[in-house]
Amino acid sequence: MERLATATVELDRLLGHPQPRRAAPVRLDARRVYDQADDAALVVRARLGVGMAPVPHLARLLESELGFHIFTRSLGAWQISGVYGYTPQSGPCVVLNAAHPPSRRQFTLGHELGHFMSTRDVVDIEGGVGEDSAVAERFANAFSASLLMPAPALRGRVAEITDQSGKFTVAAIFFMAEEFAVSREAMCRRLEGLGLVRVGTWDKVRHRASEIPANKLCL
Repeated sequence: MERLATATVELDRLLGHPQPRRAAPVRLDARRVYDQADDAALVVRARLGVGMAPVPHLARLLESELGFHIFTRSLGAWQISGVYGYTPQSGPCVVLNAAHPPSRRQFTLGHELGHFMSTRDVVDIEGGVGEDSAVAERFANAFSASLLMPAPALRGRVAEITDQSGKFTVAAIFFMAEEFAVSREAMCRRLEGLGLVRVGTWDKVRHRASEIPANKLCL
């Protein structure tokens, strides 16, 4: 990973690309970690200029606006989702597992961005044996969910779909997952966490996740 990042930094230098200004990381408080994750996600969304809209091209935005170096490579083990590292010289670098579907890589990227926003100088191996605390992992996961699926956007979308069709169905959950470029499980669990569907909904509908292809989804 260090070799990839160094080569990219050298290319940026040759092309005259300036290094972006980086805000100080969040000092985590175990008592407020979820509120901190929500606040940090709003800060990043404002910096990226995306409002409450879905961010299907998150990697592109992080590279252009925050100076991230993002690579997709085989990591040799399915359980390892991604690797994050940072140095002041090369900036933030993330390697995503090429074997994972795009929706999972998207959430992993949000997770690693969460580490950049908090435990910036600590190497993270997502799914492996890393150096981070449980608090840092809770923050990173909550940050990714809040960044990719902001609560105001989801509440508005659920209300809109319900008003249009008179109900909010499993197909609507899966449709929103496609819309926000996340997995169906991630969307369902986020809706559960926000109280927009009943807790345990994913456990009841997970068998249908593979039965309804994306091109057959409609509201």
